[in-house]
Amino acid sequence: MDDVIALLVDSQILMYIKVAMLALLSYDYFLSLAQEVAFVWSSDWSFVKVLYLVSRYSPFIDTILVVEGRLSADITIASCNSTMTFTTIFAAAGIALSDLILVARTYVVYQRSRKVLIVLVVSWIVLSIVNIATATFWTKSPSEVDPSSIISGIPLCLQRNITSHIGMINYVALLVFETIVAALTLWKVFTQQYFKFGFSWTSETTRNLVLTFYRDGLLFYMFILPITLGNALVLAFAPPELQVLEIPLRVMHSILCCRLVIHIREVAYMDREGCKDGLALQVPSPGDASAEYMTAQGNPSCRGSV
Repeated sequence: MDDVIALLVDSQILMYIKVAMLALLSYDYFLSLAQEVAFVWSSDWSFVKVLYLVSRYSPFIDTILVVEGRLSADITIASCNSTMTFTTIFAAAGIALSDLILVARTYVVYQRSRKVLIVLVVSWIVLSIVNIATATFWTKSPSEVDPSSIISGIPLCLQRNITSHIGMINYVALLVFETIVAALTLWKVFTQQYFKFGFSWTSETTRNLVLTFYRDGLLFYMFILPITLGNALVLAFAPPELQVLEIPLRVMHSILCCRLVIHIREVAYMDREGCKDGLALQVPSPGDASAEYMTAQGNPSCRGSV
């Protein structure tokens, strides 16, 4: 009886968390929709715009499927396993694509350095392979539910036992990659002349532009780090039915990466009122007047694009 009560409580917690994450994803979408329309939808097509749209809208697919599977009392164990396989691999691929926004951002911070690009791309490829491979192996680990142990009224998706800890590799790889990105950003902060005493800013908005560029990247890491560590700890120590932090990780990756793009485009637009669409990622260097602003395509006075 105690086991049944514990499963009921854990199942309720699980459903609350997953529904809350779907609500948060929806809330953030409507909260930032006006900015998205202004700074993304009307801009020219680019690599960053495609990444933004994928990062913004793809989480709705797997998150809705996960919530539906967890809440449906009529789903079969075969359907549950199929849904879990799809959503887990789809989410892993989605997180990897969202991280490409971090790659593009860090590449631009280093004035499009090829050496930095090689480090970032190689790290991202390794992360993507590990992400998808471990997600694939992990989805094969659920054991079949013993018909005699099925509890009526609880969706079968909540009664599966997932004993494999191979997902730990996924979280470690993700943590290593994002630590590399954060370390590169911190190094640039400490060495960049923007932050040295006595440097004269071209304008207050230019200062805000650069500070936004660095601040958002570091805040991203500060928010994602505890969730990633939490995933690893939950996978190692929590009961299988409470291993739920993969959905918060997926949702927060989407929200924060999209916010990185929106914020930098908004500040860049404020810096150059004459620039309209296609706002791009370009950080000015103190001695390079031609790269003074993070600018947009389409206006001869604006330089650079991503």
